[in-house]
Amino acid sequence: MPSTPPEPRDRYWHVLIGVAPRLLSLLDREERSPTRGSFDRVNWAWKFRDFPLTMWQASMMPLATLYAHAHHANPYAGNARLAHWLSIAMEHTLSRQHRNGAFDSFTPYSQDHGVTLAMVLTLATTADLLGDALSATQRERVVTGIDRACRFAEESDEDYAFINNHQAAFALAYVRAARLTGNTGLLARADAVMDQICEHQSPDGWFEEYGGPDPGYETFGLTYLALANAERPHARLNAALTRSVDFLSHCVHPDGSIGGNYGSRNTGQYAPGGLEVLAPRVPMAAAVADFVAARLEDGNVVTPLRSDDDNLPLLTFSYSVAALHATSRLAPAPSLPCQGDHVLRRFDDSRIVVAATPRYFAVTNLAKGGAMRIFDRRTATLAYEDSGYVVSSDGREWSTQLLGESAVTWGPTLAEGVVVARFAAVKRELLTPVKFLVLRILNLTVFRSVRLGAMVRRMIIARLITGRERGAWSLRREVVFDEEQVVVHDEVVPDEAHRVTFASLERSLLPIHMGSAKYFHANELTSVSLPSLDGWSDALSAGRPVTLSQVISFAAGAVQHRQEHVGASAAPSLAASRARGAASRTV
Repeated sequence: MPSTPPEPRDRYWHVLIGVAPRLLSLLDREERSPTRGSFDRVNWAWKFRDFPLTMWQASMMPLATLYAHAHHANPYAGNARLAHWLSIAMEHTLSRQHRNGAFDSFTPYSQDHGVTLAMVLTLATTADLLGDALSATQRERVVTGIDRACRFAEESDEDYAFINNHQAAFALAYVRAARLTGNTGLLARADAVMDQICEHQSPDGWFEEYGGPDPGYETFGLTYLALANAERPHARLNAALTRSVDFLSHCVHPDGSIGGNYGSRNTGQYAPGGLEVLAPRVPMAAAVADFVAARLEDGNVVTPLRSDDDNLPLLTFSYSVAALHATSRLAPAPSLPCQGDHVLRRFDDSRIVVAATPRYFAVTNLAKGGAMRIFDRRTATLAYEDSGYVVSSDGREWSTQLLGESAVTWGPTLAEGVVVARFAAVKRELLTPVKFLVLRILNLTVFRSVRLGAMVRRMIIARLITGRERGAWSLRREVVFDEEQVVVHDEVVPDEAHRVTFASLERSLLPIHMGSAKYFHANELTSVSLPSLDGWSDALSAGRPVTLSQVISFAAGAVQHRQEHVGASAAPSLAASRARGAASRTV
């Protein structure tokens, strides 16, 4: 007899239970230890870090879920030892709180708005899950700490960028803090944050992450927003969440991966909690959740079992949410765009184009210089990807991929688009002993002032992520999606003669600081043919434009990658490509 497929929630319980020993190993559980209750093992055990990371205390939430909820495979439910460890973790967290209510992030006196509200969420969630296992005295201390933290958050802000998944967590933090403390005024703050989130939602459906859409972090935002809306219904969020899921569904690939180089933060993470909360009323949420979850054992996305410690707490929290909310499907889920044969969707605000034919599935973000990923539908494997061009000049690297440096125009059909992207400086700055010393001096002096610390934080974020420095070259990329092939015409034009020592078209490139990007994926083992740009450095140095035309064809039942022209002369025109493909194009 065929085996019965597992219940949707069982696949998440399997991950949650499997990662629990790792979470507990991060926790200092020794009664006499001065750092008992800390989850930063690098600090308390290895002693390689001089200051503990506060965000790792969020590991309490998934562990508290294991304590509070029974499952046939869960050995942690109702365990008194686990409840005790969680109570000392809460005490330790409160011991880190400043008198003004703030919590630090990863440096002394950083007094971070976002981390403070993340600890509000952590403490309120954990206290609620522990229930009567938390003594009245401990609960009173938690309530006092949450109240102080919320007062600090009322006077501070996360002002260096709009990061939707952070804002969504803030809304959920206020909702849960109001429930625990009885302070209904916090609900008005939650409503205000949710209003702001809706105002920042793109007409495309995505929620903003550093100025654009990032499918990986979209799933984290969905986790917090879906919970906040379930616990504190908001007039605009139901429709907003449905639109978000619709956009996200176009960023799920045939191999079960999501996102990557075309996202604003280049991430391919996947947090399933929000999709499972939404699945009963949003069929496409169930479709995304089922398609991705069915491929978890293939390593299609980063799971808690594969994550590093920095993303582990909140990623595992999302799996714990999924474990509690996933239900049996009452009706068949709709097909995803990557399963369709004639899909062509242009998202005008983000400049993302998604194309699916019986032969291939492709996503490109023209606002990131045309960074793209193309998958073979026949084998459900990666066939081609590029992250744009990079040139080296004067000891620095310059990329076409940075957001905010592209001007996009559309061709006469939905299947055609043109982008002119300015090269911008790649941000590769690393922490050095000297920089670390300067940072610690600032932490112990300037950062004691919340206002001055916030100013320095904005400067650091601009230097690592949001700031832009334009280079002396531009890329003109034309993309055509035909029924059986994708055609890409590129021309790189220098402003003037300027020495270039290296030029390449990169399969993988992260041009900004982003710790949540570049996790390994099995499709990286697949060879992808990219052209060698011989002679480009000399031509660009002499002030001459260079061109490249590529055809990624699926017509013969196998991927064929042709480079029609490489050199310092004009590329075939978009019109010529249209003429070649017009007869077969039915995308």
